Amino acid sequence: MDVISAASSSIGSNIFAILSLLAISLLVLLLLRHFLPLRTTPAYLLIPVFLALALPSSIILLVPIDLASATSNTTNNPNRGVWLPETVVLVTWRITYWLTFCLTWFILPLLGEYVDSGYRDGRSRM
Repeated sequence: MDVISAASSSIGSNIFAILSLLAISLLVLLLLRHFLPLRTTPAYLLIPVFLALALPSSIILLVPIDLASATSNTTNNPNRGVWLPETVVLVTWRITYWLTFCLTWFILPLLGEYVDSGYRDGRSRM
């Protein structure tokens, strides 16, 4: 009986986390729309720049959820706030960390050099 109530109490936290991530994504899109022409900017630039802004912003949401999830394992307090299962938090941290790492050290510098090369057609840039 306790397992069923613990599993069902995570539904509100799941909905909050999804809505928060959607809000962060919407704010990042509005920020990109303000600084970039979205229709003329190629997708190979928009997607990494979107991820480079959205992933660090989502860490602001992930830290409190991680702290609340860590304390939810030790106490059975129903008023513990937003929490997610341990595996979900672990996978989310790993995805966020490795995507941010790859974007920072590999993808964004390569794209920056590719765009700054000065060539206007794709074949001469390579």
